[in-house]
Amino acid sequence: MGSFSIWHWLIVLLFVLPISFLPSIIAFARGHAQKWIVFIVNFFLGWTGIGWIVALVWAIVGKTAAQARIDNGVFQ
Repeated sequence: MGSFSIWHWLIVLLFVLPISFLPSIIAFARGHAQKWIVFIVNFFLGWTGIGWIVALVWAIVGKTAAQARIDNGVFQ
């Protein structure tokens, strides 16, 4: 009863880890211009809750790499 079985670790790997890294997953899926910085914030500060929310908001509202290039005049 006091030890974790393989099923407990499987549940952690399949459900808890993807939820905890959701900001990073969103940033990479969107092609965020600063996706590696979002990942670093998520990795080191995500466990605090506040760091996770900051990374999530940044991943959602931040510019994609294509938008950043357009704003910098690369495509003009």
